[in-house]
Amino acid sequence: MREPDGIEVSHADLRAAAEGIVSVGQNMAVEVEIFGAEPAGRPDLWGDGDLGSLIGPIYAQIRKEALDAYAALADGIREAGTAVGTMSVNHAVAESAAEEVAAAAVPDQVV
Repeated sequence: MREPDGIEVSHADLRAAAEGIVSVGQNMAVEVEIFGAEPAGRPDLWGDGDLGSLIGPIYAQIRKEALDAYAALADGIREAGTAVGTMSVNHAVAESAAEEVAAAAVPDQVV
């Protein structure tokens, strides 16, 4: 369906966009998990001296907050992709219903 301002909306385009958006969210979630697992098993990055004992816990808390934020963002992106997928289905159903209504409104032509 072409809109007056030139935007064309199609079920296939919406479906493809939904799949792409969900994929971005999934990829981001995987990267967050990988990034979150990197320091596991490694010695304390900041050392056990006076400075390291001050910086280490602060760094750990900031890192945790950042990973939580990235994970929430990945979830939000996947949810947005799912919503676009729902729009795709709704668009296809609406187009089909409109075609049926239009066909019913035009009487059969007798030749």
